[in-house]
Amino acid sequence: MNQIARSEIMKRKQIILDIIMTVILVLIMKIANTGTLLHEVLGIGVFLLFLLHKYFNFKWIKVVTKLIVGKKATNKTKFMYVLDVLLLIVFIAVIIT
Repeated sequence: MNQIARSEIMKRKQIILDIIMTVILVLIMKIANTGTLLHEVLGIGVFLLFLLHKYFNFKWIKVVTKLIVGKKATNKTKFMYVLDVLLLIVFIAVIIT
C-alpha cells in the first residue's frame, strides 16, 4: 500500500472518529437523554476517543508547535493553535468535573 492510500485511510478514520465523538457529545449534553450511568460511561468513552483523536493528529501538533516556536506561523495558524489549546483545557476540565 502506498503512502497516499495510507494517508487517505487515516483521513477517513479521523473523520469517522470526529463524527462519533460529536454524536456522543450531543447525546451526553443532557443526562435526561441517557440516564446517569450511560452518561458517565459515554463520557469516559469520549475521553478515550479524545485521546485517540490527539494521537491521530500528533504530527500536526508537532509541526505547528515548531512553526509557532520558530515564529514562522501565520496569524490564522496561531489562532487555530490557541483555540485548540483552549478547547483542550476546557475538555479536560469538563471530564474532571
